[in-house]
Parts: sequence; structure tokens; C-alpha cells
Amino acid sequence: MSGKRDKVYKKEIHGKRLLVIDDESQMCYLLKLIFGGAGAEVYTVTDGKQGLKALVEQRPDLILLDIMMPGMDGLETCRQIRQISSVPVIMLTVLSREEDVVRGLRAGADDYVTKPFDRDFLIDRVAAALRRVVINNRSSSLSPYQDDYLTIDPIHRQVAIRGEPVQLSYTEFRLLSYLIRHADKERTYNQILKYVWGEIAVNNSFYVHSYIWRLRKKLEEDPASPTYLVSGQTNSYRFVKR
Repeated sequence: MSGKRDKVYKKEIHGKRLLVIDDESQMCYLLKLIFGGAGAEVYTVTDGKQGLKALVEQRPDLILLDIMMPGMDGLETCRQIRQISSVPVIMLTVLSREEDVVRGLRAGADDYVTKPFDRDFLIDRVAAALRRVVINNRSSSLSPYQDDYLTIDPIHRQVAIRGEPVQLSYTEFRLLSYLIRHADKERTYNQILKYVWGEIAVNNSFYVHSYIWRLRKKLEEDPASPTYLVSGQTNSYRFVKR
């Protein structure tokens, strides 16, 4: 790894709190070694229930979450995390089929990395996820959107349906903001992937489909017949203003 890349990673990760939820003690040790060495404060727990408790007590900046764990598995843990927090979650698992990735993303994960992993690759994905949080927390140039059903406040990162708050993860809000910025214009899958997840995710269209699915469930009156998040003519989506 070059010195330049090391410097970037330390800037992104240094001083951050990372929570590892994995039932393999050796994996917990390895991740603590990798990210502790990059300047992060790393907490480790070995099951989903402990993970939910640590989420509340430690307030991590990012979670690395295994799927195959005894008791509450990683998918259910992620669903419960999403009920109370928008913290970035990266699934870290041996399950590598496309349908496994889709299940992880639909459960609320922001990203998905398979084991065994390349150290630099994982650091890159963690740094990118943390960077998205910083970008989303900045004041947005996007104008607020409001109709009689949906309200979006980009500066405070708030969304409401008929006045009732809707919790979105950082990745969900970034995707929604991008489509609204280009409202009524089709954005290709790769344009969306590049903006939301970065170059590394280009051509992985199931990321886009999984997150559009999540947003439709949260925002549309009838997710099966969407009126806001509409499929385009050729490998694209668009946000339709009312």
C-alpha cells in the first residue's frame, strides 16, 4: 500500500468508533488489528443481541457485521439496527452469491464484502462508507421538496410522509437526494452506482435495485406501483415530482 493511500485511510478512519459483530474470535482480533492500526477505536462482540446493546452504549460510527451467527443472525440484527439507527453497516461474510448480497442490502446494509477479503479492499470500503456520512452531514445545495404526501429536508436530512418522520440510512438518503437533484430525468444504474457507492461498485446493478426496493417500501403509497421512484426505459431510474 502506498504512503498516499495510508494517509487517506488514516484521515478517514482515525478517531472513529467501529463495532465488529462476529462470532469468530480470530476475525474479531484481525479486524481490531487492522482498524486499530489505522487509528480507530474498535469494539467487538460475538452475537447480534450484544451488538444491539453495544450500538446503544458505544454509538459507533460504523458497524462490520457477520451474517452467519448463532441465535440472531446478521440479517435480523441489521433489520433491528435499522429500526433505531442510520449508522453505516457493512456486511462481512462468507456468503458470496448474488442473492445473498441482495438479502444483505435489503436488510439495510450499506455495503457487502465477502470473506476472505483483501485488507486494502476492506479498508477502502470502510473509508468510503465513512466519507459518505461526512458528505451527507454537510449542508446540501439541494432545495427542499414538498407535496401533499412527501416532504424532504436535505439540510437536516429529514424525510416525512404526511408529516410522520421516516428514518433513512445515510446511503438511502444519498441515493434519494441524487435522484431528486435530477428529478424527472433518467439516471442509469452506473451513474447511480458511481455517485452513491463509488467507482468500485460500477456494474453491480443489484445494489441499486436493492436500495430502490427499500426506498419504495418506505416512501411509496403502493411500492408495487411506484409513482415517485420510477423505472426508466433503459437500465435506469428517475424521481418523478408531483
